[in-house]
Amino acid sequence: MKKIILLITLMLTLIGCGKEEFEGKWISKNWKENPEWITITKNEKDEYLLKILRDSFYSRSEGASFSATKKNDILKVGIIYEGFGTIIIDVIIDKSNNELILETERYVKVNKKFYREMDSHVKKLKSEIIGSWIEKKEMKEDWWVVETEVPEVYKWEITSAPKKNMVNIKRIDIKNKNEKEEPIKVSGGIFSITPQGEIEITEGFFRSYNVEDIKKFQKIK
Repeated sequence: MKKIILLITLMLTLIGCGKEEFEGKWISKNWKENPEWITITKNEKDEYLLKILRDSFYSRSEGASFSATKKNDILKVGIIYEGFGTIIIDVIIDKSNNELILETERYVKVNKKFYREMDSHVKKLKSEIIGSWIEKKEMKEDWWVVETEVPEVYKWEITSAPKKNMVNIKRIDIKNKNEKEEPIKVSGGIFSITPQGEIEITEGFFRSYNVEDIKKFQKIK
């Protein structure tokens, strides 16, 4: 029995030693403010592909891809700048904390522990905006326009959606609720919350908001 356990341990150790340290997904160490993340892959010819994206884990774009070669534990990434040609940038891993360094930015490896931390953070952001809110936009006058804008008042109803990073939002325009000639306008939908606190807007809905914007409204329930 002891021999079997030792054999399994040795096999796992050998597998771990052969694992490519650069390969995988990395996200900015300051991920609560900076949504930039990187994926690094390697093919059978030991050629590397580095992809940089600047959006959230919940809404991913294609991003920009760059080829790279490895030399002395350093990835040499060729980035093409229009008018300047190709510039080689070094990507290294800080052995003291296993952080990936690209120029002045540091990235941490995405793993199960990170996902748990991110999910917990998004859950907290979501809990902070659940409820009923009143948004008031004060009257203002632009110097080049004679007319003065009418004060805007909206009621927000925010409830939890089935997915952990999503909320149901209904916004009611109540500024003209006593004027029969103008019907009450209602807009809404299901929206996701990014780890940076942004509420991702769908087409045809109101302007961009984030969690901190909503927390500045008057909470009524």
